[in-house]
Amino acid sequence: FAEITRAQLISTTYTDGYKDYLIEYVVMAEDTTTNTYTHHVYERDIDFTSVLRNGNETNPEEVYAAREDSLTTFTVDIGLDQTLDLYSLTEGIDSYITISVTATSLDELVVYDPEDIVGITYDVDDYLLIYMGFDTIPGIYTFQFYFYRDGTQYYVTLDTTLEIKKVEGVSAYLTDIRFSQLSFETSYPSMFTTNSLGVVNTDYYPAVYFGGIDYAGADLAGYQYFKVDGEVSKVPLEQYVPFMLDYLPYGATIARYAYNNGWYWTDEVAYGASSEEQSVLLANFTVFPDTGLEPGEEEEVMILYRVTPEDGNTDNMVYYYITVTDVEFNATFIFDIYYCTGDNPEVCKLASSENSGFNDETVIITVKNYETLLEGVPADDTVVNVTNPVDFPDFDEIDYMISITTQMNYTYTAEYYYSFARNRSGFFVFNVNLPVDEYFYELYTFEIEYSEYTLNDASDYVTGLEGKYYYIGPSTKNRSRRFNVYIRDIGTVETDKPWGLFDFFRSWGDND
Repeated sequence: FAEITRAQLISTTYTDGYKDYLIEYVVMAEDTTTNTYTHHVYERDIDFTSVLRNGNETNPEEVYAAREDSLTTFTVDIGLDQTLDLYSLTEGIDSYITISVTATSLDELVVYDPEDIVGITYDVDDYLLIYMGFDTIPGIYTFQFYFYRDGTQYYVTLDTTLEIKKVEGVSAYLTDIRFSQLSFETSYPSMFTTNSLGVVNTDYYPAVYFGGIDYAGADLAGYQYFKVDGEVSKVPLEQYVPFMLDYLPYGATIARYAYNNGWYWTDEVAYGASSEEQSVLLANFTVFPDTGLEPGEEEEVMILYRVTPEDGNTDNMVYYYITVTDVEFNATFIFDIYYCTGDNPEVCKLASSENSGFNDETVIITVKNYETLLEGVPADDTVVNVTNPVDFPDFDEIDYMISITTQMNYTYTAEYYYSFARNRSGFFVFNVNLPVDEYFYELYTFEIEYSEYTLNDASDYVTGLEGKYYYIGPSTKNRSRRFNVYIRDIGTVETDKPWGLFDFFRSWGDND
């Protein structure tokens, strides 16, 4: 018939962060005598128990984060009683958790500096949450957990650490590709699967859309060769590279297949590289790299890029054949100059050839692009696939001049390649300025021939308009047009001196 008459918590002390509760009991016997008893209550040990990766159970001995994941969430149970709501990261009067992390390279040969450990954050709900972001570099990350008690300086150091391995990236598939930063300068490119030479096939049907690249299963099947046909507007393509660095898989690099007396791969370029490092990716998309020649009507310049995964596995490299077309400025004009000693083409020689009869002369070619009118309304500029001047659309008035470009050709025997910068489609007038005599009288005439046709005089359409009329219709493909300029002597040249002071070529002592 004894009874406890008093129970009292005498003290709370800490041993290695765990609480030791000293409780005193007073027990009174039936005869009213009392005895005092003391009782120590020790907390159970806590330790890392389990971890989930993105909500899925994982082996605590083999916890990893994939490089390709933009964010990996680890849910960590460190053995705290769920009913006590002890998971907290907020320092204060209540208990809270702190975490320290160290890291090494995957081969454990390099210890990372604290400033190199990035992209890791923490939170709590029913458990401790560890977030590992895309910017966390590959390595072995070791987490040590501490449980601080009731706002005091006492804490428990958990015996077991959590080791998370951030593995190197294994993907080399671009997530997107853009051809301009401005939407009005480009459109979504076409994308195809190809063989290793860039020849298109229909094994899969990948596509580029507002959300990036949909590989339509080609990536899951390990397909390695793709072709992307990009379009831009008013963008110089002589030194150009599509926007790909921002869309590399995490840790991957990219290189260009270049030509300089032989084919080679440029240095690898990673996301965040300097402008100088990125410059090796620039290419001239208007000429073939190995010959320097412009493509013909049915040809295209393809520049090959290679993406290498972070782990360097050559079996997982992915190759992209890229073409780029300026949908507005895509017409290239090339003029070959001939000197003729008669009316027949058989007596015409390239003016730059040896002993042509027209060596060391200067010929100036002017190309003017006009907006034209016909009976007061815009002339038809939608006509396509015409080469015969008879089929060129008519016009009877110049509305305004869109552009003018001038090129000086010197008929020197050395080999030299002349070409105008790319133009838009539409109505053109070509004029050729030839050498004159000392009184500025004309010595030569010219005609311009394209294919088998001779271009008409522009004055046939608008009175007083000098030059030859040429029309090229709209297209989304690069076009090159090569013209022959035939120069012939004028049979009879004016010889009278002009009226007035006309002394341009001789000194005052030679005015006879």
